[in-house]
Formats: sequence, structure tokens, C-alpha cells
Amino acid sequence: MAWEYSKIDREVTDRWKKMGDFGEYVAEKLLSENGFTEIRNLNKEKHNKLFADLYAVKNKKPLCYLR
Repeated sequence: MAWEYSKIDREVTDRWKKMGDFGEYVAEKLLSENGFTEIRNLNKEKHNKLFADLYAVKNKKPLCYLR
């Protein structure tokens, strides 16, 4: 785990993780409410994707939500 190597304690990194998860949840919800389809949380497919967190399509055009 990343917290093992950080200078901050696990409690702080756990809070950051929860905030990040919540942000991704909100982003997925907003994308859905605004007509995007094929919404995928790329972190669920492979933890910590390097280039983006979310993928979605609108009007046959892909969108990647970058970090």
C-alpha cells in the first residue's frame, strides 16, 4: 500500500482515498445525468489507471475524464 511509504499516516491516506472514490462516484452520476453512455470507471478494471479515471461516450464521441 502507498501509505506504507508515505510520511503521513494511514488515517490521512484513507481519507484521501475516500474523497477520491466519492469524486469518481459524483462524476459518474453527473455524466449519466448529462446524456453520456458507456460510462466506465477505469479504476475498477485496473487499479490506478495511468491516464484517466473515467471513460464515457456522448454522441458517439468518447470522453476520458483525466485526473
